[in-house]
Amino acid sequence: QFSVSAQCPLACNNLVQVSMDDDCVVEVTPAMMLEGVLPAGCSYAQYSVRILGANGQPLSPANIVNRSHLDQTLTTEVWLGNNRCWGKILVQDKKDPEIECPRDVTVACYSTAAIVLPDAFDNCDQNVPVTISSNTLIKYSCSGTLSAVRTLIYEATDDSGNEATPCIRNIYYSRVTLPSVLFQFPLNRDDVQSPALNCDNVPVWDVIKENGTPGRDN
Repeated sequence: QFSVSAQCPLACNNLVQVSMDDDCVVEVTPAMMLEGVLPAGCSYAQYSVRILGANGQPLSPANIVNRSHLDQTLTTEVWLGNNRCWGKILVQDKKDPEIECPRDVTVACYSTAAIVLPDAFDNCDQNVPVTISSNTLIKYSCSGTLSAVRTLIYEATDDSGNEATPCIRNIYYSRVTLPSVLFQFPLNRDDVQSPALNCDNVPVWDVIKENGTPGRDN
């Protein structure tokens, strides 16, 4: 619906999709709402925008939408003097979250260092959960300095369903070499001079913990 002033046209688009910016705040402008291009002698500065909330009352500020308006369809008026036209805006978040992807790392086979999930950041959501979508382990042959590599793929999805670019991280396990093993003598663990060694509860380096992170079973 529209009316026309004596000087400049006034015709609103029926429905405009408004996508949130990096701050999850958008200013709705006359240029976004009006149809076509203004003729010579007319300026968007002559127009003003007023958005009505779900309760039918003007927002404050009248032309700003934020996270609280996501997925709402709101009536929007464009004023030119005493004349106005109106259409609707659909407020959406189309920006993908971003995972702060950690670097690849090399650890000892029996390292007890915790491997934590990375953080994800989003323009509209304060907390975006990160999950492990893939966890694969490749064991190497006996030659070389590495025993295996674990490849983790992290994913994140915000409340609007936008998916981050997957983060791929490799964790390399260094091989334990004979010179690095410290022997303490005498080794008379024969249950005569000294108690025998208990080998029933030896940690396993390539266990996958319940939270999906690699570790050891101890």
